[in-house]
Amino acid sequence: MYAYKIETEIPPSHRLSIELPADCPTGLAEIIVLAKENAVQAAAPGTGETMADLVAWLRTQPASNRTPEDFEAQIQAERNAWGD
Repeated sequence: MYAYKIETEIPPSHRLSIELPADCPTGLAEIIVLAKENAVQAAAPGTGETMADLVAWLRTQPASNRTPEDFEAQIQAERNAWGD
């Protein structure tokens, strides 16, 4: 697997152009964008909240003591309630 990290700034047009090194293989690839935590992005259009606001709020929430099995049981109970 090959991984290339390229630092850039996302312009208002939200359009990026990148040039990869010559040794990068051709063919199918995935492009992943990891925005910096302090990036000002709306959490949902029209809400006025940023992702940083959401992260800050999540950090104030109490930890859950639920196990993965608890979550699976709740999901299964919901599915069972759907009927046929």
